[in-house]
Amino acid sequence: MTELTQQRLKDLLEYDPETGQFRRVVATGRHGRWKINSVAGNLNCKLGYIQISIDGVLYYAHRLAWLYMNGKWPEHEIDHKDLDRANNRWVNLRAATHLQNMANLAPRGSLKWAHFDKQTKMWRPQIKINGKMFSGKRVNSPQEAHEICAKLSVQYSGEFSRTA
Repeated sequence: MTELTQQRLKDLLEYDPETGQFRRVVATGRHGRWKINSVAGNLNCKLGYIQISIDGVLYYAHRLAWLYMNGKWPEHEIDHKDLDRANNRWVNLRAATHLQNMANLAPRGSLKWAHFDKQTKMWRPQIKINGKMFSGKRVNSPQEAHEICAKLSVQYSGEFSRTA
């Protein structure tokens, strides 16, 4: 199997950077089921990404957008700035290392990085940056724990830091 090139991609699909959608330039698929100018791809409900089949191979649309616009595959990962994995508008995509991509995760609890310590009945600020765990002294509120880690996140992750 040969690697998909920008030229092959452009021969089959057209990418609109304003909407993030791909449209078919030629009818493809079994018996031409994918019509010219139809929107390409389907939402992978489990992962939230748009997937597009090209020559029998499934690709994520955000990675195809990178190839389409830059002429080469991304070196690492592509981050969706707004966390919407189906939003493939060009302004929403940026190259990222895995660690940068992880810095842009949404909080899983009420306040990111605030962990309640049952033994001391206090809150512990804890954040992982570049593979290293940082834990601060116990504080009285989850807001305090969050603020301590938010400053560290911005300091080390810059534009990729998601503090809320």
